[in-house]
Amino acid sequence: MADRYSINQALFGYSDGHRLLASSLKLPTRDLYLLAAASDLASGVRLRATESYLSGLMLPDAEMYCLIRTWPAPEMPRPGCVWSHVLFLDNTLLSTWRDLGPLRDAFVSVNEAPKRFYSKPLEYPIHHRSSADYSTPASLIEELLTDYYDGSNTTLSGGYEADELEAAVLAVWSQQWPKLRRGFSFRLARGAERRSSSTILYDVWVGRDDARAPIRDQASWVRRAASDARRVGGEELREFLWRYGQDVSTGRATLPMLVRLFETVQSQGQTFSSLEVASSVLRAFPGHDNAKTLKRDMLGIGDRRGPETVSAVSVATAFFLAATFSEDMELSATEAADLLRHASASDISTLARNYAELVVALPPLSPVVADAIAQRADEALLRGDMPEGLRTAVLSSRPDLISAVTIGRLTGGAVVKIAAAARGGARDKVAEAIVGLDYRDDANEIALLLGTDFLRAAINAYAIGGLHPTWHSVVSTRLSAALDTSSLRWIERTSELAAVGELLGYPSPDDVIFEQWSSLYLGIIDDVEGTRRTELQAFLFCAAVAEPTQKSWPVVLSAFPQLRIIVLEGSLSPAAYRLLDRNLPSIGYDSWDLGRRLLAALAQLWRTIPDQSALAALPIDEQERSAVASDSIGRDSQSWSW
Repeated sequence: MADRYSINQALFGYSDGHRLLASSLKLPTRDLYLLAAASDLASGVRLRATESYLSGLMLPDAEMYCLIRTWPAPEMPRPGCVWSHVLFLDNTLLSTWRDLGPLRDAFVSVNEAPKRFYSKPLEYPIHHRSSADYSTPASLIEELLTDYYDGSNTTLSGGYEADELEAAVLAVWSQQWPKLRRGFSFRLARGAERRSSSTILYDVWVGRDDARAPIRDQASWVRRAASDARRVGGEELREFLWRYGQDVSTGRATLPMLVRLFETVQSQGQTFSSLEVASSVLRAFPGHDNAKTLKRDMLGIGDRRGPETVSAVSVATAFFLAATFSEDMELSATEAADLLRHASASDISTLARNYAELVVALPPLSPVVADAIAQRADEALLRGDMPEGLRTAVLSSRPDLISAVTIGRLTGGAVVKIAAAARGGARDKVAEAIVGLDYRDDANEIALLLGTDFLRAAINAYAIGGLHPTWHSVVSTRLSAALDTSSLRWIERTSELAAVGELLGYPSPDDVIFEQWSSLYLGIIDDVEGTRRTELQAFLFCAAVAEPTQKSWPVVLSAFPQLRIIVLEGSLSPAAYRLLDRNLPSIGYDSWDLGRRLLAALAQLWRTIPDQSALAALPIDEQERSAVASDSIGRDSQSWSW
């Protein structure tokens, strides 16, 4: 039946000696020998007709626990004969029945049933009231807890009633988790002799004295465990003990440790948050498999069905513990990834700062941690401390975080790695971030890796005064190469072209290919202003005249009008003046007159490529236009309009 449990049983008694009289199962020889001794009358004990006592022990071969009640058998011919009813408790019962006290009511004496009754399993109701009720003396339970869990054999005070002794022992036994239950043995025969030569050495006995245990100031864990055993208060401690005691490799000494841990956890707000507490747990339970459930719950990698009153340490602390106690616990890559999904910003920051130590202590997990840090990183995190390798990895995978601030803490070698890995828009981000920084030792390699993206960023930075001086020579070299290969087609504004000219030092028009410059200049957005505008116009005007092509007149028509005004106003910058003075045609003694030399340059261009429409479009008067067309500038002393 669903509400009943089938329990195998046996009867021992006198039949030409104490022996097995009936049983619902066949027992191994060694177990039968032990049971014969355990079910016989305890040495030195005399039972009155109304008395009985309980015994309990584990059978090594059958792997079942035997709970035995022994009664006197005065009707038998031999003095000291007894009847003993044995209940065989299998591992399922020991693992599922939280309260073993009701089993006291399962025993049936031979006066109540025929012997054949014991040849079949006992069908016993599963749900029974707890026998470990509030009336069980606290002092007795505290005496039992104190003596038993210090590792010694326990002799209980004999001044208690049999019911009180049984209730106390069954209450403490019920509190134990299954593994501990199987190792618990007792014989509650008052005044039994304890002999070292006995076949069975029980853990718990009852003394001969008539006194009760004195009330003592017990340790905190004893008081807490006694309250739980007596079912005073909630189930939190019992749940805690059963969950975390199930896979400990140590013996009975574990229970006090777990009770103390429970008290500590409760005092800290139902959490393992204290690193000191978590470390003490790992020191107390060495080995990967020892207290594995406790360790996993403590780290936050358990099945999350643990007591609701307990929460895990922080994610950063979990990794610290895994690194420090690697011989006592295991953390897989999957578990680490799951932990990191629940990490706080503070956890991520702590892991980033200590990443170098994690790499050494937990090498298989370091990529998982690095990925998590990269996913959760922000500029604030990158402003903090972290190993360069991690910073490099983060910025390589998160180009959205690249800036002069975040990349500026890296060495040139690290920037080379980021530049090599950058693709698409990431190359622009890297280039824009580095052009204002000093990476002189690796400048050439970085510029080569970033190519056009680097040149564009460098030119834009130079135009606003943001290019670090250590880049100038690298930029100039690469610009010269780019001009030679017509690789500057991306230039869209005259401000960019002016920056190119300045970075190249505005070379002599005789040394440049005008076609390259005119192709870049014509058709782009004209946004350059001030002295840079004048200097660009001066350079392009001189280049158009020095190397006449079909594009010379369009360039001249664009540059000449404003350039001539600046010349006539006498407001040329020193650089523009040097450009014109060095490259315009000489007109003898009047070469100081740059205005006339501009017209002489027009005349020089007219001689090579005459263009009537272009000449007509120039903002000069007819006398000047005639002089240009007749190439008479500098060969007469006529008075000019300026």
